[in-house]
Amino acid sequence: MTYRHPDKPDLWANARRELRTAAAERYIHDLINTFPAPTPEQRARLAALLLPAGDGDA
Repeated sequence: MTYRHPDKPDLWANARRELRTAAAERYIHDLINTFPAPTPEQRARLAALLLPAGDGDA
């Protein structure tokens, strides 16, 4: 059984999301550092992968 504080129901969900984000950042950073620097076009394509669909006009 999982205990959830009644005033903070998303506390653990947010903590897990932050932990996964930090792990992904480390992985991407380490992966990118194994290759030569990307061109501006390659950087733009990689950055576009991280944006949710439909956010290109923001």
